[in-house]
Amino acid sequence: LKSNKDIAIVSDAGTPCISDPGYRIINAANISGFNVITIPGPSSAIAALSISGLPCDAFYFQGFFEHNRNPYLEP
Repeated sequence: LKSNKDIAIVSDAGTPCISDPGYRIINAANISGFNVITIPGPSSAIAALSISGLPCDAFYFQGFFEHNRNPYLEP
């Protein structure tokens, strides 16, 4: 990266940095000031998490709100 080359992280275990310890590489790149991007898949939350540099072993997605319910107006 310091010599202006692009690199990619590829995983055979799903989204890179979610099912593997690649977040350490992403975190180091973020701290060093390198531009880290993702190629989004079906979930924007997972795409954002994968380039955040945060440990992903404790991430839990509970799901979406019901389509016919406004969570801000109803208990």
